[in-house]
Amino acid sequence: MTQKIIGFDRDLDLEWLDAAAALAVSGASGDAARDSLAKLMSGKLSSGTPRGALQKTTTLLKRIWLEPDDVRRPLRDDASRVLADLDADGRLAAHWCLTIAAYPFFCDVMSAIGRLLTLQDRVSLNLVTRRMIEGWGARTTLPRAVRRVIRSSVQWGVLEDCAEKGVYMFSRPSTPLPIELEVLMVEAVLLASGQESSSFDQLAGHPALFPFRMTITPTDLRGATRLEVHRQGLDMDVVERRRGALSANMR
Repeated sequence: MTQKIIGFDRDLDLEWLDAAAALAVSGASGDAARDSLAKLMSGKLSSGTPRGALQKTTTLLKRIWLEPDDVRRPLRDDASRVLADLDADGRLAAHWCLTIAAYPFFCDVMSAIGRLLTLQDRVSLNLVTRRMIEGWGARTTLPRAVRRVIRSSVQWGVLEDCAEKGVYMFSRPSTPLPIELEVLMVEAVLLASGQESSSFDQLAGHPALFPFRMTITPTDLRGATRLEVHRQGLDMDVVERRRGALSANMR
């Protein structure tokens, strides 16, 4: 059995994600995009940061916004089209959506946090790490990667440090989203799952989406060209990826 790849192993600044998104909207790619990001990040990373760390951070940003694979590129393209009309909360949601799709590890960390926050108002790094080990195995790189994901979400303003070290709380009210972003969120969670289909309730109510107030209904998905909804049994709506659908999801 192939071991799942963690991938998300650096702290990501929200400013860097905004820059990567702007580059994607402008059509920049390749060396020009990489050099622009490197220039921005070199002023924020410490002077002692190894060059390899800068390259790894650039790789994360490229996978999220600039060079997604063929399956995730239409999702990125749809997010790029609506980006100019989004406020700060909407841009955060767009970053969240694409990061979930690009890095299932990020999605699983946020799922663990989302589930814990339904039971208590604070979560600890140690408990989240234990939950992740259950699903991803006891790897030497995993604890640090979990910490990177959490520190990034703190920098983005989603989680907040508590007085006790390694303990965090949700720092913002759940944010309502434009319906076109909610459609993309549902698709992103389905992509992160690695499955071709899932129940609508599991996707729209996914714990990894805890920072956002999801109001989407199955009817809202019926105009999506990459997703289809069908009724299973008496009361279950199932969302399925259309085979070979790589076109724009929003009309």
